[in-house]
Amino acid sequence: MSQPITLIIQKIIIKNHQKIKIWIFSKKKIALSNGIIIPLFGLGSWNLTNYQRDKQAVQYALQQEYRLIDSAQMYNNEKMIGQAVKDSGVPRQEVFLVSKLNTHQCEYNTAKKTIDQMLANFQTDYLDLCLIHWPVPQKRLEAWKALEEAYREGKLKAIGVSNFEPKHLDELLANCEIKPMVNQIELHPAFRQNHLLPYVKFNNF
Repeated sequence: MSQPITLIIQKIIIKNHQKIKIWIFSKKKIALSNGIIIPLFGLGSWNLTNYQRDKQAVQYALQQEYRLIDSAQMYNNEKMIGQAVKDSGVPRQEVFLVSKLNTHQCEYNTAKKTIDQMLANFQTDYLDLCLIHWPVPQKRLEAWKALEEAYREGKLKAIGVSNFEPKHLDELLANCEIKPMVNQIELHPAFRQNHLLPYVKFNNF
């Protein structure tokens, strides 16, 4: 028995409405403290580890107007994302690529080599944003120095941190030459981070 026409129409409306919402959110952007424009709506890629299947998923997301893709060395998918962007037909300058140094890559020389490896993986000569994934003890300031140098060299358009608490940010602000432009954190109704939000807002991260 065929489905009622009303249900078919409803599904079409929902589908189109979802596309409209994606398009609207994809157009929302803000400026970081250094003036770089970042989309507010993006694709997280922590679970995209199947090269062929997930390459198609990234390309589909780009077709649906996603313009930020968040990756990390830990996710082991930079090469796949780089190829997906290249094959998508979307100009590189329209895609905001983010990646992160892993915990064992925060020693200064290792961090510098890793940044160059990121660029090779993504098949690009710059990343839009590079972060320190976690506040690794003793090594986070070394990693930050490497990020600052890569930023000055034009390899990174913006630099920041991820999962840093106020005590980590205080240390970094006291020792850095370039202030972090981003502190990427988990934030949702079940994890409000009320102790951290006033701090990052005050410091314009």
